[in-house]
Amino acid sequence: MSISEVQESVNIQNLLKISKNFLYEDLEIKSKEQWQELLRFLYINKMILLDDLKSIDHNILIYPVSLEHFLRIITQSFNEKEIKDLEANLCQLMIQINDCKNMLSFWNTGKLSNQELKCLLIIFEKILQELQKIQDDFEEYNRTVQNTRENVQQLKDVFEDIEDHQAFKTAHDYQKDDAYSIGKEYHQNRTRDVHYRNQPIKVIKTFANGIVRQIGYDIDQDFPVEVVKIPKLFSDFEVLESKLNSFNAYKELIFSKYFPNYIGFNSFADQLYNLYFMEFTRGKSLKKLLIEGKNRLHPGMGLFRYWMREIFLAFKDILHKTTYVPETPITLKRIYVHDKLKVYIKNLEFPILRRTSQHSHEKLEALLLRNYGILLLQILGLQEDEIDQLNKYIEFKNFVTGMLLAEEDLQQYFKKEVKQRLTFENLLYHHLLDEQYILELDELELVNNYEYIFNNEEFQELD
Repeated sequence: MSISEVQESVNIQNLLKISKNFLYEDLEIKSKEQWQELLRFLYINKMILLDDLKSIDHNILIYPVSLEHFLRIITQSFNEKEIKDLEANLCQLMIQINDCKNMLSFWNTGKLSNQELKCLLIIFEKILQELQKIQDDFEEYNRTVQNTRENVQQLKDVFEDIEDHQAFKTAHDYQKDDAYSIGKEYHQNRTRDVHYRNQPIKVIKTFANGIVRQIGYDIDQDFPVEVVKIPKLFSDFEVLESKLNSFNAYKELIFSKYFPNYIGFNSFADQLYNLYFMEFTRGKSLKKLLIEGKNRLHPGMGLFRYWMREIFLAFKDILHKTTYVPETPITLKRIYVHDKLKVYIKNLEFPILRRTSQHSHEKLEALLLRNYGILLLQILGLQEDEIDQLNKYIEFKNFVTGMLLAEEDLQQYFKKEVKQRLTFENLLYHHLLDEQYILELDELELVNNYEYIFNNEEFQELD
């Protein structure tokens, strides 16, 4: 055996000895003092928050605590997918380590050949690499969690102490309190029947299930009306219920400027169809506009800020004014633009009635806030995983990140890990949604933005 081979054998033996000693160590927390020391270490290194300490500290009842038990405590306290993935990887590595320990306990390592020792070394190096990867994953997850909580907390700092002074009010409360005004407005603007001016009927769309959408004219005042014709012999009860619920939802939204009004029905004018009347609206979907656009919007544009607030208020009206649940996600296909600036939501179904509980209101609110955040990204031509492209607009990026995390924030609120949750009412205090800014926008600037994006005219900043 050459000198180099002898040295290599000695190095391998030493490394094997170190690895073997490590594998035989008891990976346990033996006392409450060690447990407290570990928690202090995690807290000092900003791996968990003070509230997290309180959440997991009471889970230890007896000692010693094995690594497997510790991992279960973590995953029970923080029901996060990333943590579960880390737990699964660590458990898999523990199985490998235990297998190696059992194997080594039966081996006389002093009699192993260099080739056998090399094979063992390869196994240990692979385990070490996987442990390093898990450590890197955990550090990345920790950074993500910290940034996530900071982004959401930054939004909450804007309206700190406001929520306690506001009365909680759901859509059911609104409908109960304003029932008379809503009913009066509906009856004053109700369409009894339509005519077609002795002209060929303009059909908007005919559906495979027999429902027809077409344009008619109010029989009393002759303004255009969208007529939804539903066959009287209609077999699909689920679709029928969804349509009728949607008409009721639009009736409840009669005081919202972001939705077409439901203005009546007639079950006698047509022998084959029941007729339902909706306000006729013009415009083009934002999805189609953006596809046809020659340039892209960016968060600094007045037009984007204007649409951002208008869509926010439309979503807020869904939450606070109708007792029906919208079909989600609400997409750009449902957002319409008319006369370059006016924004409204159209052809949105409201299939089911909402529950009256506060819990139901809060869950829908978080869902709509996240939906809103995704829409903002899509208007800019981005997907959720491309949000880092907004680093130039860091405050807007943090705002959108908060929207995307609204459902996670609500879960923390339910667990009493945070004192406040994100709400439409409180987010109105954020300066990105500032009403005064919108009021001071020059309409010519907004039109200029529109022409630049969608008609490819030269963009000029107005003084």
